[in-house]
Amino acid sequence: MEAGERNDVEGELGNGKRRYTLDRIMMRLQETCETQIHMVFLSMNLWKRLRVFLNPFFSWLLRAFQDATETKYFPKVRVVQQTLIK
Repeated sequence: MEAGERNDVEGELGNGKRRYTLDRIMMRLQETCETQIHMVFLSMNLWKRLRVFLNPFFSWLLRAFQDATETKYFPKVRVVQQTLIK
C-alpha cells in the first residue's frame, strides 16, 4: 500500500471515529463487536451514496431558486449589481 492510499484509508477511519461513533465500541463479544464495526462502515457508505445521489438535485434546486429570485422577485437588485460591476 502506498502512502497516498494509506492517507485516504486513515482519513476515512478518523472520519468514522469522529462522526460515526467508531471510537465508542463497548461490546464484549468479538462477534457483536465485529457486527457493530460492519454496521458503522455500512452506514458510512450509505451516507456517502446518499450525498452523491442527492447532490445534483439540490444543486439544480439552488440554481433554480437563485434564478427565480434574481429575475422575478428582485429585478432592481440585479440591475444595481450589474452597474456596480461595470
